[in-house]
Amino acid sequence: RAQCQNNLKQLALAMHGHQDATGKLPLLSPNLSDNCCFGTWVVPTLPHLEQGALAALYRGWGVVDWSNSYFSASNAPVTNSRIRVLTCPADRPNAPFSGVTNHNYLVNTGTTGLENSN
Repeated sequence: RAQCQNNLKQLALAMHGHQDATGKLPLLSPNLSDNCCFGTWVVPTLPHLEQGALAALYRGWGVVDWSNSYFSASNAPVTNSRIRVLTCPADRPNAPFSGVTNHNYLVNTGTTGLENSN
């Protein structure tokens, strides 16, 4: 339980670190016209989780470019990595789904629709 609480604290600090650096929280998905496959909030948060080197390896964040999607070989070093702070300590390691490792923590975008700016 203590490790899970620490993970959540680290995620909250990373979100605030990103906001301090950019003036906004990380986007849930970088491209609202196509919500699949080009990166999530995790990528810009990685440097604030002491994973800057891993973040630097990700190619095409926010760009609709199928050669640099979640599933591309160029992003495999990132998407196949099991990141400890994103993993509940009670969870058992699982095989990547289509080459993308599953983690345990999500981001809530609020009560509005994804594309609603209100």
